[in-house]
Amino acid sequence: MTVHVFNPRVPEQDILTFLTRFVDVQSVGQKVTDGLNIWTCKRRYLVRLRSNSLEEDGVSHPPAYFSIGPSRGYLFYPGQPLTCKKCFQRGHKAVDCTRAFCRKCKAADHETANCGKLSTCNLCGSMDHVYRSCPRKQKSFAAIVK
Repeated sequence: MTVHVFNPRVPEQDILTFLTRFVDVQSVGQKVTDGLNIWTCKRRYLVRLRSNSLEEDGVSHPPAYFSIGPSRGYLFYPGQPLTCKKCFQRGHKAVDCTRAFCRKCKAADHETANCGKLSTCNLCGSMDHVYRSCPRKQKSFAAIVK
């Protein structure tokens, strides 16, 4: 799986914490470099998708587009389903999207500007705090990967 976070200062430990919510991470990320050996802000991870009998193909797919704190990113891997980066639903692209969608609470009946719900932590998924005060932020790789 290749993960691209636009902010190069997001610690790898935070990326690992985020990924472990959705997949089983098998190795530390390897930085991806270009032809001049310059880091592209992408990292490659060996991961195992988790099985899920409720999904069409029998596995749970991590979100293609995500935020870790204020930093946005995306991930991609072979066999990844087509995902809209506006509403995060599968099967269409943002250019064809007609849905209202709230990025804050993930509801499909209003836009983010009209949301009255409290924010959740986009690193660990908890409703008790936000990223800035997340107790799991920047933990060591050994503590995350078993």
